[in-house]
Amino acid sequence: MANCLFAYPDRTLSGSLTGGSWSATLPLVNLKDRLRTKVARSSNALAASTKVDLDLGAQRNLRLLALLYSNLSAAATVQWQLYSDSGYTQLVHDTGAQPVPWAALDAETLAGWRPDCYRVLPATLTARYLRLSIVDTANAAGYVELGRALAMPAWQPQVNLAWGNPIRYDHSATTIENALGGPRYAARRRGLRAQTADLNHLGADEAHQAILEMQRTLGRDGELYFVHDPDQTDFYRRQRSYLATLEEPDPLENPYIDSYATSLRLVEVA
Repeated sequence: MANCLFAYPDRTLSGSLTGGSWSATLPLVNLKDRLRTKVARSSNALAASTKVDLDLGAQRNLRLLALLYSNLSAAATVQWQLYSDSGYTQLVHDTGAQPVPWAALDAETLAGWRPDCYRVLPATLTARYLRLSIVDTANAAGYVELGRALAMPAWQPQVNLAWGNPIRYDHSATTIENALGGPRYAARRRGLRAQTADLNHLGADEAHQAILEMQRTLGRDGELYFVHDPDQTDFYRRQRSYLATLEEPDPLENPYIDSYATSLRLVEVA
């Protein structure tokens, strides 16, 4: 098990997106919209149409790449290539064409759910230009939809989360009313993952340069991508890693000399 990972900020928000063939009414720029259901849609399912070139505007440190809220089929592959030059000739890293993480899931499990497709790089890498190549030519919809594209640096604690770190689906947005005759009527809303992450053995640099800076920078509305275990490959990988915001965090404590602790409460972005 690898230590958890906190990725932010999203460098695509200040970058530009080009390439492929995308709908004029659902263009690539939608990948930068925080409303993930505001998708970009390809003109067709041809591999040449489902490519994206990202110029981040400057050389950036990167550790996590992700696609959110896509309609990619179980047969799709996703490839990220990182370059240092605008001619896309000086390759920094190539993930290779990888199957989507839900390739083995059945249609019933996937019903009503569009899992994330993320890739944790083996180390922090520096690049300005990214090329995303999606191959999903057999997509039953006849096109590819993408809700968000993320390219983020990340921080990993030297000592992992404390045991416990409870996670649940919060369904409090679903309202239920009881009719006078007895039946219950529900207006169901999508459940959001909510988790408490306890970090009990932070060094001074981690506590101040990572935790306090993350609290200051993100506040309660800034987005981060939380990865519970970068080495995980099973079903839990899809359940325990997600785009989140921080609820009002617990204070940073200094219970021992040169040792700090805090709790982070993560809530999934709707």
